[in-house]
Amino acid sequence: HGHGHGHGHGHGHDDHNCGSHDHEHSHHDHGHSHDHEHDAEPSLCLVPGWDMMNHMHGTPTTDFNEKQQCVEFSAMADSAPGEPVNMFYGPRPNAELLLYSGFVYPGNPYDYVPVHLDFPSDDPLRKARILLLQKLMEAAAAAAEGKDDAPSTKSSNLVPTSQFQLSAQITAERGVDQVMVLFSRVAHMNKEDLADALRDIKKYSKTEPMNIDEYGYVIDVCQQLLLIYPDFILKRHPELNLPSLEDSAEDRNMLVFPNPNLHQQLCIKLLDEEIKVVQKAMADFEAKYKAALSAKATEVSSNVEEPASS
Repeated sequence: HGHGHGHGHGHGHDDHNCGSHDHEHSHHDHGHSHDHEHDAEPSLCLVPGWDMMNHMHGTPTTDFNEKQQCVEFSAMADSAPGEPVNMFYGPRPNAELLLYSGFVYPGNPYDYVPVHLDFPSDDPLRKARILLLQKLMEAAAAAAEGKDDAPSTKSSNLVPTSQFQLSAQITAERGVDQVMVLFSRVAHMNKEDLADALRDIKKYSKTEPMNIDEYGYVIDVCQQLLLIYPDFILKRHPELNLPSLEDSAEDRNMLVFPNPNLHQQLCIKLLDEEIKVVQKAMADFEAKYKAALSAKATEVSSNVEEPASS
């Protein structure tokens, strides 16, 4: 069904899943497999029993006991007789939990939705935009070094060719990725703006919107994503044989199954959870947008000259 990897934890299945799971158990920061005769490098090993514990949000509590030469798990909370003992599978989005462990976790704080951004291939300023975006992301990352709000996509992933594509994230925890703000800024620049920005990278590398238009563009991206999201799920999971959707926006916002099987039910759960992530991020960003509009209106009002007294 899948394998466990990442933070040294095994992966099980919840009550809604079917079948048994055999998992490779990877020990990195928390667990290690040792050769008694040699100081071996950490390696993959099977950890029987770990897949019997279901996931619950918390902190990693699996570690390797050097003295006893065994893998240990500490319960995250007290359990009364007959109650299950749960473990934290690691900071995974729901798409990975579904892929590797066969379930979707409601309200997952580590959930995110990938957003792929690109400039039009026939844009005569395309190469200049890619070059500027690369420099802005480098500057923003340097300014936010050691902070959680640094752009999530490294500039080394940017290739100034026809194959360029930028991946950003809308996350459950932080909302709209700041990379989307930088992208929208560059996308709306004319030739003179691009030249000015290349001369003053620091000024234009701010990861908060610099004008009202940038707020509107990011919100529009979220709205378009919500509109096409069911189709996005269909393309991402063709093996589920999901029904085609009508062209109307009302029908495209939901998937309807007469008798959904287990795979289709899980797909609907994934869809619902990821749509909630986008909706929350958009609502938070719209609140910032309204605050910016209010501040701008106040600024304009305060700049209006009073009529001269006679």
